[in-house]
Amino acid sequence: MPEPDHIPAYFETPARAERLQLLLHLVRNAGDVVYLRAPTGAGKTRFARRLLELLDDGAAQVWLRGGVDNDVAAAAVDQLGLNDGDDAGWPESVLTALSGQDLLVVVDDADRLPLPAIERLAALHAQGGRLLFIGHGGLAQTTREWDVQYVDLPPFDPDQSATFLRSNAGEDAAHINDDLAAFLHHAAHGRGILQLAGLVHLVQAEADQRLALLGGSADRAADLLDDDGFCHGSVSLRFSGFGSLGCGFFGFRSF
Repeated sequence: MPEPDHIPAYFETPARAERLQLLLHLVRNAGDVVYLRAPTGAGKTRFARRLLELLDDGAAQVWLRGGVDNDVAAAAVDQLGLNDGDDAGWPESVLTALSGQDLLVVVDDADRLPLPAIERLAALHAQGGRLLFIGHGGLAQTTREWDVQYVDLPPFDPDQSATFLRSNAGEDAAHINDDLAAFLHHAAHGRGILQLAGLVHLVQAEADQRLALLGGSADRAADLLDDDGFCHGSVSLRFSGFGSLGCGFFGFRSF
């Protein structure tokens, strides 16, 4: 499965542990398409990776990226190490080549799947293939009949956000005081904590002082993130000597 540049270590909460067990049951036993749904930056991809680590049911696995791996059959044949040409009779030819082994296809950024890719995945599902979608909840409408089981990824509460940030901060963990952690949680609105975690390695000792935020600064910080997790503009944070902070300070991708 493709490796991103950086994904923080899996961080479990009681609510996420319960949701993980539900997902494991659905992926193993349900005949429905399973859709893990959450906003950008909530940790969906890392959660799904943890699920696959625990699944261990002998199924062949394929990981697709919506909007990138649009030739579903060719990507599956490549990842499964099958022979060239096995994609020609999709999905029967691939299932036959697996000699009875179950096939699980995971699609990250499922919202970006074009309709032809959806149709090919629906054909696989009709032949007994299992599907796990990851995204915001959107999906192109297939002409085939299938049921989609949506499962929402629980957000962090403020205490969990603080623990998560400190656990990924290394030597800078001591500089993340309760006020700073609360600010970051509020700025993320419980959704973009992974993007905000990019700030941690730049936090200096001055951040130990009490935050004196201008009204609306936290909401403005959250607004810097668009739906794709990109940052636009800058935010003025009046605390501990920090001035106007741009995208680079927070470790966001700007564009």
